[in-house]
Amino acid sequence: MKVFFKPLISVAFCSLIFLSTNAQKGFAELQRQNDSLRLEIRLNEITGEYSNRLSDLHNELEKQKDIVSESKSATDRWITFIEVFFSVIGVIIGLLAFFGFRQIKQYTDIAKRDQRELETIVNKSRKDATAIKTRQEELQKFKPEEALTEQNKLLLQNTIDEARSKLAVAGFDALKNLYQAKAITAYDKKDWNATIRFSENYLDFDEMNADMWHRWAFSQTELGYEEKAIEGYDKAILFNPRLAKSYYNLGILHQRKNNNDVALDSYNKAIELDNKAASSYGGRGVLYFNQKNYEAALADYNKAIELDNKDAGSYVRRGVLYFNQKNYEAALADYNKAIELDNKAASSYGGRGLLYFDQKNYEMALADYNKAIELNNKDAYSYCNRGVLYFNQKNYEAALADYNRAIELDNKLSLMYWNRYLLFNEIEKIDNSIDDIKRALELEPENEIYKAAFEVSKKRISKQSD
Repeated sequence: MKVFFKPLISVAFCSLIFLSTNAQKGFAELQRQNDSLRLEIRLNEITGEYSNRLSDLHNELEKQKDIVSESKSATDRWITFIEVFFSVIGVIIGLLAFFGFRQIKQYTDIAKRDQRELETIVNKSRKDATAIKTRQEELQKFKPEEALTEQNKLLLQNTIDEARSKLAVAGFDALKNLYQAKAITAYDKKDWNATIRFSENYLDFDEMNADMWHRWAFSQTELGYEEKAIEGYDKAILFNPRLAKSYYNLGILHQRKNNNDVALDSYNKAIELDNKAASSYGGRGVLYFNQKNYEAALADYNKAIELDNKDAGSYVRRGVLYFNQKNYEAALADYNKAIELDNKAASSYGGRGLLYFDQKNYEMALADYNKAIELNNKDAYSYCNRGVLYFNQKNYEAALADYNRAIELDNKLSLMYWNRYLLFNEIEKIDNSIDDIKRALELEPENEIYKAAFEVSKKRISKQSD
């Protein structure tokens, strides 16, 4: 029995060992498959995460592309603007350079011309000096100085004196031409002080040059020295009795001094010498207008416009005449034409402002007065006219400021003091008012209105004292 069970037990044990081994192998295989499954699941999770991240990155990349595209468009716009801007700047600089170079070239050409003239004179002087030296050497070779006869000595001395004279004349001519060029250049540049200085230097060499006297006199006028200017124009006419422009300018100066007969003679002579000069008719027209000879004035104004229909001043003068005759339509047409031709002329706006004021169009009048003062803030009449408008509107403070400014600019006009006198009376400043009426009467002693006003002011002050 024991013998039978032993083999059986051995077989069973071996079977158990086999089954145990196979079970372990199966378990290991299951464990491996389980790990593979877990790994696959993890890989799928990681792949999903990366897929989501890649999708997010793709969306972010698209946004960055849009931003870059917008930035590029903005950059392109700025680049285009900068290109256009620098192109415009380039054109402007080019134009400035072009005109600047033209001006520089003009002055350079003048300087070169003067230099060539001086070189010509110097070369001629050198040739003369060389000829003299040659002649002197020939004479010395011909016969030594100690053996020269008195006649030969005299001949040699005359030759030397003649050479010295030629050199002196050449030097004087060069200097005279230099002063003439400088005077003309200064005159063209409206440098009146330099024109006077170089003209006087030139006239020391050639006192009979009428054109140089004319420039000198014109410069004196521009600087306010009218007496000297009259002397200069008289000299110009003395040396050239056919210099029409000097007669015209003399007419203006004598007219300012109320030497009307002399002024009229000067204008007539200017027209006689040059009947195509519109300015001479215009000047004589002003003289006739001041003398209340309106028919003759209008004829001269019309003639001036016929000769030169582009001169704004002629239309202004005729506009003043029409305004004085209450022909407002014709006056307004002339003022408008003057402004059309030259919108920088203060007198055109001032004249039209007076017309608007007379028509009680105060808003338009004030606009024109303001424009006139903007264009020329040295014109006393513009301030006076605006002061009258302010006075009419009872804006006494502004009116007084304008009257004060007008008197500051020109204290020789009685009208300015008369207007301020009226203002001081209105605001009850009697002491100030009598000072102004006294000054107006000093400037225009024959004015009956001023005389009567002065007597009234004296009585008012007397009553105040009582």
